Amino acid sequence: MEADVGDEEPGLLELNEDIEDKFQEASEVLVRIAKATDSIGIKMEKDTKRVQTATATGSLTRTGAKQMMSKVAKDMNDYAAKLNQEVPVLLTLLQSGLGSVSEVISMWPEFIHDQASRKQAEESVTAIQKLQEVMSKVEGQIQGFLASVMGLPRVTTELNKAKRSVSTEPQGLIALVRSQQQVLAQTERAATSLINEQSEL
Repeated sequence: MEADVGDEEPGLLELNEDIEDKFQEASEVLVRIAKATDSIGIKMEKDTKRVQTATATGSLTRTGAKQMMSKVAKDMNDYAAKLNQEVPVLLTLLQSGLGSVSEVISMWPEFIHDQASRKQAEESVTAIQKLQEVMSKVEGQIQGFLASVMGLPRVTTELNKAKRSVSTEPQGLIALVRSQQQVLAQTERAATSLINEQSEL
C-alpha cells in the first residue's frame, strides 16, 4: 500500500523549526555583512585620512600616496567580493523561510484553537519581527558606508574603479533587503490578523 503523499509533507512543528532555522541563518549572514561593513569602513577612513594628512604636510610622495590608495581599493574590492558571495545565500535563506511561513499560515485554521499550536504560530511571527529588526539595522549601516564611499576623493584610477565596484553590490543588497522587508511585513500582518481572528472565535 502506497503512503499518502500528505503523510510525507512537513507538519506544523517541522515548518516552524525550519522558519526559525532559516531566519536565524539569514540573521547570521546579515551580521557577517554588518561586521565586514564596519571593518572596511574603519580601514577606509583611517587610510584615507593618513594619505590626506601626509600629502598635505608633504611627508608622502605621489608614489607613496598611490600605493596607499591601492591598498584602500583592494580592501573595497575584497568587500564587494564578499557581498557577492553572501547575498545569494541570504536570498535563498529568506525565500526558503518565507515559503515555510506561507505553509504554516495555510495550516493555522486547523491548529489555532490548540494552545500549543497557537504558541507555535506566535513564535513564527516573533521570528519574522526579529529578522526585520536585523535587516533594518544592516540597511542603515550599508547606507552609511555608501555615503562614505561617495565622499572619497577621486585621487587614482584604481580607487575610482573600486568606488564604482563597491557601490554596486551594496546597492543590490539594499534593494534585496527592502523588497524582502516588504514581503516580511505583509506576511507578519497576515499572520497576526489570522491569529487575532481565530482568537475571537
